[in-house]
Amino acid sequence: LLTEPQSTNLLLHSNDFTQWINTRSSDLGGFISPTGETDGTKFISDNSAASTHILKSSTFTISSGQKHTYSVFLKANQLNFALLMLTDSTVTNYISVYFDLLNGTIGQSIASGVATFDSANIENFGNGWYRCSFSGDLATTTTASTRIYLAESNGSAVLDGDGIKSIYTFGAQVEELSYATSYIPTYGTVRTRLQDSVTGAGTSSDFN
Repeated sequence: LLTEPQSTNLLLHSNDFTQWINTRSSDLGGFISPTGETDGTKFISDNSAASTHILKSSTFTISSGQKHTYSVFLKANQLNFALLMLTDSTVTNYISVYFDLLNGTIGQSIASGVATFDSANIENFGNGWYRCSFSGDLATTTTASTRIYLAESNGSAVLDGDGIKSIYTFGAQVEELSYATSYIPTYGTVRTRLQDSVTGAGTSSDFN
């Protein structure tokens, strides 16, 4: 019996990536997502050479000493790697993790400044989609944001853009928990899923 605690997605636009900020990149909707619907997004590099290509969320506030988990569904296209980052506004205290979207493995992780990295996870959702996540603490009360970087290899988010190189994205989430719970979609405001409640499921002799 799998039950979940109450949790809140702090990202205002969990799947409307047109509300995120592109840096040397663009986004295009209408692709098949892990749900089987056409609500997946292609995240595409521009033509900038030897540059980072970034998709950045709107900001939200986090508190020092609180573990947070950042998760997003990703799928390889011309590119097989992505870098996920949870950072403060100055990109001084941050946690970043590379993910191999072809082999479904976790790559290099970095904790900068006073931030601490706890763990990372990658879960296969079929049809090339993986839910990539990591947990940690920025160790400061701050205005934070999340980022997705295009990458060509583990440990390097600098690449020659060509207007074609891309990956697919869906369902981003930041929670004040040490692990990722099931996806909570948001549409311009934070959203909370209440704790699961189970009744009529047995007695203490059935569950330890």
